Amino acid sequence: MRLMSWPRMGLCVLQAASCLLLFASVAPPAAAQEFKLAMSSPPTSMDPHFYNLFPNINVSDHIFEQLVAMDADSHIIPALAESWTLVNNLTWEFKLRKGAKFHDGSPLTAEDVAWSLDRPATIVGSPGKFDTYTKAIINKKIIDPYTIQLTTREPYPLLLADLTSIYIVSKKATQGLSSDDFASGKGMIGTGPFKFVRFQRDDRIELERNNDYWGKKPAWSKVTLRFIPNDATRLAALLAGDVQAIENVPTPDLAKVRADKGLSFYSKVSHRVIYLYPDTRREKSPFVTDKDGQPLDKNPLMDVRVRRALSIAINRDAIRDRVMEGLSEPTINLVPVALFGHNPNLKPPKYDPEAAKKLLAEAG
Repeated sequence: MRLMSWPRMGLCVLQAASCLLLFASVAPPAAAQEFKLAMSSPPTSMDPHFYNLFPNINVSDHIFEQLVAMDADSHIIPALAESWTLVNNLTWEFKLRKGAKFHDGSPLTAEDVAWSLDRPATIVGSPGKFDTYTKAIINKKIIDPYTIQLTTREPYPLLLADLTSIYIVSKKATQGLSSDDFASGKGMIGTGPFKFVRFQRDDRIELERNNDYWGKKPAWSKVTLRFIPNDATRLAALLAGDVQAIENVPTPDLAKVRADKGLSFYSKVSHRVIYLYPDTRREKSPFVTDKDGQPLDKNPLMDVRVRRALSIAINRDAIRDRVMEGLSEPTINLVPVALFGHNPNLKPPKYDPEAAKKLLAEAG
């Protein structure tokens, strides 16, 4: 999730860890081995352009790729585009990898890229469309089969970041398909490290290694993504050896998990930011009431002193240590360090309830 911010208005509290992965001790990868991962949420659609939801993205990442991607530290890196150039203030030129092929053996071309950038806007019935990331592009020009230029209406420095959210699909394999068709395997032709084998809704998806992958070959010949929403059941599946790894480790079990020498725990700072957004745009807010539940005649949240008081009344360190079990970092920014828009000069305020009371009294 990428957000532009108005720091004086939003009370940023925490940036949370994501990709909380827990691995059981497993043998070194071998050519014929299978890897099983338990995910906390099943995908709602197999169409990589249907719904911008993390469970959907987590599945698509194995099968499809983007022009550019983000590494584990949120740095933008080449993916299907091996290089890019800013031709002028409005035009970006991308050179595609000539060795990249779709799972059916057909080569990736600029026509597939143009089709993939157009397709999100045509999706019907999506609760969260991906065209948020393509709206800035007003023209696509294919220079040759492996070169495409994208033009924006105005200078747009977020284009590369936006393109990390758009998966490139095969035009030949997806033209004329509905989003529902993907669940049966139609259109599941990507360029990624794994090929689609089978999808059982709310249960699992089975994948096999793409031996013709242009990048580093996967260590596992087969991968099964199990969908186990219940935290206790997911952890039990790991401890029983039914899966080799789980995501979203249950917070109440963290102490036990960290003490178990047979398990390896990994986490990274995510793009997720937990914050409060005060209603500062209305003279009278329905969300600010007296003790009887009646809206106040004047919205106190429009006073910067009240907002500052709320911010320093939040004990961010206590939330990190006691609620989040150390799996978060206090912040006053709306994006983590590696992302565009982060301001290193903004430091989280210290918890100071007495100063908060004084500000409230001063504000009346």
